[in-house]
Amino acid sequence: TLWQSDNDDDGNKGVRINFVMEFGNYGYKDELTRAGWQSPRTNMETEIPLRHWHLNDPGVVPNLLQTGAGSPTGIIVYEGDLLGENFRNQVIHCDAGPNVVRAYPVKKSGAGYTAETVNVLSGARDNWFRPSDVSVAPDGSLIVADWYDPGVGGHRMGDADKGRLFRVAPPKTPYKFPKVDVSTVEGAIAALKSPNEATRYLAWTALHEMGEKAEPALAKVFESDANPRVRARALGVLGKFKDKGELYVRKAVRDPNPDIRVAAIRLARQLDTNAKPLEAKVADYAPKGPAGESGTVRLRLAIIYLLAKDHDALEVRRECLIALRDLKTGVKDGARDVESMMWAKLASTHDGKDRWYLEALGIGAGNNWDACLDAFLAQVAKFQRAKEWDRIPQLQFFRDIVWRSRGKKTPELLVQIIADPETKAADAPHYLRAFDFLPASQAKDDALVQLAFGSSGDEQKVALVSAEALNRLKGFDVSKNAAQKAALNRVLDSLKGQPQFLTLVEKFNVTDRYPDLLALAQTKPDDQIGIDAIRVLLTKQARDMLAVALASDKDQGRAALATATVLSNSGDGTASPLLLPVVKNDKAPADIRRQAIKGAARTKPGATEILKLAEAKAFDETFAPALAAALSSAPLDAAQQKIVATLFPAPAGKDAKPLPPLTELAKLKGNAGNGAKLFSAATTAKCNNCHIVNNQGKDVGPNLSEIGTKLSRQAMWESIIYPSAGISHNYETYTAESKDGTVFTGLLISETADAVTLRNQEAITKTIAKKDLEQPVVKQKISLMPADLAKVISIEELADIVEFMTTLKKK
Repeated sequence: TLWQSDNDDDGNKGVRINFVMEFGNYGYKDELTRAGWQSPRTNMETEIPLRHWHLNDPGVVPNLLQTGAGSPTGIIVYEGDLLGENFRNQVIHCDAGPNVVRAYPVKKSGAGYTAETVNVLSGARDNWFRPSDVSVAPDGSLIVADWYDPGVGGHRMGDADKGRLFRVAPPKTPYKFPKVDVSTVEGAIAALKSPNEATRYLAWTALHEMGEKAEPALAKVFESDANPRVRARALGVLGKFKDKGELYVRKAVRDPNPDIRVAAIRLARQLDTNAKPLEAKVADYAPKGPAGESGTVRLRLAIIYLLAKDHDALEVRRECLIALRDLKTGVKDGARDVESMMWAKLASTHDGKDRWYLEALGIGAGNNWDACLDAFLAQVAKFQRAKEWDRIPQLQFFRDIVWRSRGKKTPELLVQIIADPETKAADAPHYLRAFDFLPASQAKDDALVQLAFGSSGDEQKVALVSAEALNRLKGFDVSKNAAQKAALNRVLDSLKGQPQFLTLVEKFNVTDRYPDLLALAQTKPDDQIGIDAIRVLLTKQARDMLAVALASDKDQGRAALATATVLSNSGDGTASPLLLPVVKNDKAPADIRRQAIKGAARTKPGATEILKLAEAKAFDETFAPALAAALSSAPLDAAQQKIVATLFPAPAGKDAKPLPPLTELAKLKGNAGNGAKLFSAATTAKCNNCHIVNNQGKDVGPNLSEIGTKLSRQAMWESIIYPSAGISHNYETYTAESKDGTVFTGLLISETADAVTLRNQEAITKTIAKKDLEQPVVKQKISLMPADLAKVISIEELADIVEFMTTLKKK
């Protein structure tokens, strides 16, 4: 069975072709949480194409082939002989994105397969070639459908009328339609051998209706045809004749060809699903009862019991495992059910390398993991007693099966493996990830507590394991256990500045680490981690600490400004009561008050209070940009919005008309390509005269190379329309006047006891000796960035620039 899928929503190479094991999970989303491939997870794959499919997770069937980016469409297995040897009995697949039809010749590899890529048709000469489906004609040629279009996706059809069919065949082989006559046994058998699926369907239906009349000829095909696929088709018909299924299954399971034995297992499963389950006397291979008599069991179990000993072909044992899934016969072998004993026998043949076989073990255990794992451990114990294997927990086959298992004993077994000195720090995430697929239980919690607080040995491994285990535990009070608290603090020390640090401090209520959270928020007030840190403090009601930080004059008030900035950036309504006292304090530095205005206005009570102060003229005119930006997008009612519009009229655009509110501007979609051109244009926006993007531009204003990660669309518009509403730290404007009357305005680059250095809007730097200054440099209340950009270029062009900036993400 074949399956193809495209997890390629972001342009990365996420298309895969897979050999399908029934009941398998193929990793399109996290099996339990349904999270997509971009969600962070332990032991995440290093390569993005593999990350798309969660291939490092237990319970995910491996890829047959990763084909790269594309738009997969039709897929078949070619079972004709008209095409060359390289294409016979191989997967053929249409991929419309790269304009290609490919074959994927496969080779058996353990319980699975490997494949390579061979092009059948390529659109190199015609980029409108968009193969959408492929089929095999009755004469063995390929028919490829081409929807004929210049592009893929977006539902923008370039040509809705045309389309083409291509026939692929060797030279000088004109198309011939073989006559199909399924009215006779001979004609129907000939049709059954056709490479065309529709013809084979007609043949199967006709032969099935003929019943015993067709049996001798079909039996001869099954027993002696040179093509194993034709033999399997004959078996599929014979096995569905009334009262004949068991007979032909018994013949097929002893066939020297492993693929026929696989077909026998699948047929037995189909027969087992009949309304009246077919039973077989299996005295030659069924387990004996207490009195030595043979049991009567369902056919499927009898076949598995026989073929579990098939050491020659892993694909046969793989199919035995799949057939075991959800099989419950009630047959016992001593105290254990036979199904789990069979599973354990098959598990003991795992070589510790074959991921296909390991996933077949997981499929076979199904919902019977406890019984299967117990049977496996009992078998392992026998090996240990016999001293055949001295160090079972360190053997890879054992580790693999524990990693894949989901039984009640799995957590304690994972602890043994992770704690083993043979398990290096680099290997620990592989086994820790397995905990995410275990159901909640006391055993799981106990195991995680042991890993979190009881690890010893290699420091790097201990820190990693403890942090991972703590992340998976529910929060509890570690202050009551000194050893646990010490272990937690060791982990926190190793995680400072990382998202996990925040998670653990919040989960375990580590109050003495709140100052570390505040320091992190103040260091990175515009970054996600700083905002997340302040949100934790707000959630934990650390209001007294935050109020003190807002009033602090530490580092010339920079700590207070950073606190106000991160509280404002948090967008958290609970920050407003903390910021309002700063807004009302006319002795507070202006830059801190501007940030407080922005944050406090996010709630209606805060915005209402600020509007009242504005009406009472509690602010000087330098606060107008900050008030206009904050109140124009605040959650106010219609009457209040009219007051805002009167106090702070919207700035005019290029056509002299008032600009729409920020909330409306933020909804505009632009052209990122044109925005990139405008950003760099020397005669219009001239943004790169002051800003650097990806090492291009001048270093005057903030570097915007990752601005799309830091600012929302609305915040970008606010920065353009109201540049003085919130001036970033280190980008305040200063003015220096020399004794000869020369005035120089720019950013303060440095200040020593003897001189000051400023950089102006043109990125020109000037150092002025303090002895030559008329007075000390003065910090201005407006931004160096011009506030009239909207008068120079149109709203549409501004939208293009904003669209471009949203694409500037952290690498």
